[in-house]
Amino acid sequence: MKNKDILDAMNDIDFDMVEDAERAKAEKSRRAVWRRWGAAAACLCLVCGMLAAIAVPMLREPSVGDGGKDSEGLLLQGELWVDTRERNGKKVTASNYEEGALVWPWYCRAVNDQYSHMKYNGAEYNSRNYTGETLSDEYVGKKLGRSTAMGYDMYENDKLHTLGCAVYEISGVDPERLVAVKYDGHDGYYVFLKRARGDYGTLGELIEALNLTETVALTRVYIGDESTQYALSTEDSAVLWEIFNSCSDALIWPEYSGVNYGTVVSFSVTSEALGGNGLSWRVNSAGFLITNIESYVYYFNVGKDAVSKIEQYVLDHKSETAQTKVFNIVGTVTEIGEDYIKIDDSVIMKDPADGMVFTVYANDIRVSRYIDSGFLKVGQTVMIEHGGISAAAPTEVHTATELYEAIITDSGQAWIPE
Repeated sequence: MKNKDILDAMNDIDFDMVEDAERAKAEKSRRAVWRRWGAAAACLCLVCGMLAAIAVPMLREPSVGDGGKDSEGLLLQGELWVDTRERNGKKVTASNYEEGALVWPWYCRAVNDQYSHMKYNGAEYNSRNYTGETLSDEYVGKKLGRSTAMGYDMYENDKLHTLGCAVYEISGVDPERLVAVKYDGHDGYYVFLKRARGDYGTLGELIEALNLTETVALTRVYIGDESTQYALSTEDSAVLWEIFNSCSDALIWPEYSGVNYGTVVSFSVTSEALGGNGLSWRVNSAGFLITNIESYVYYFNVGKDAVSKIEQYVLDHKSETAQTKVFNIVGTVTEIGEDYIKIDDSVIMKDPADGMVFTVYANDIRVSRYIDSGFLKVGQTVMIEHGGISAAAPTEVHTATELYEAIITDSGQAWIPE
């Protein structure tokens, strides 16, 4: 990655958006608080995603539990193992390697991370995600043409790599903003975002360009500063979009200052069609809509009356939601295989004899690349984030999605980068 790419990614940062991006993680069933010192890294990931390993610190407690999902988001089949062993009460300080800025070797990166830049029709586009997520065929429209995707290998003096690709429309979405890319010799389509702010004058233009009423469901919501996520139905989402569409003439606000008052309602937005996960769509007490739905931060003056309508509707129709559970294992690496690692968690047990050795399978690139890169060593203490363990095989972890280096401390907090 070129240094100029990092500088470009610093444009249009809204540090208040960090609050909403963090609260989107509450669906993983843990409370988290963003720290201001991590805001810049968070926004780098949101704005351009130019560096796959830029980390955002989050406050999180290790947990054990009785339910979860696998790395593809599918419900685990059968009864899940419930861990009732007594911990020693120590905290875990966890972070990414190299002070939170790992740069993965070329061979450890997903194809859309390797070839993450593309020029098409006179404009530059960047991949929106970096761990291999693909776009379902149903969202892919007509073929627009061909291009050449490119990427730089930082371990080889920024050696340039190129790969041919086909460019497609995303159904209902303006290709001047987002397109789908299919690499030559690879299956699957990847979402690319134009590397420039949209030339929007009104909220209606943004809604139309991204086909938001169809591509985004406003069903996960927070009230004010609450950390609790509430649920709305798809019918509720349609009503809310009617309210936002009634504000289609709301003008874009060019300045950051003076618009970031207290949040009234914020929606956590995940959209496969737009290639976005945990993005924010929120309204505040000053009457502004603030969103990073396109990664770049936009402000629209929708008015206090519209905000009041939205708030009242959410209060009248919200319901409690069952949140996706994510669990952690903390322990010492005892063995590293080609597609697995073994972890002994005696270090966090009140009685070390209660410790267990888990075989953690590297089914997700976010885990396997630690093995492939050689960053992981026997004897290191790590935290594994996973989606649940089957009661039929309580020492096997098939749902690991993240790996962090960890330090066991007598006191403190658990800092986990995303």
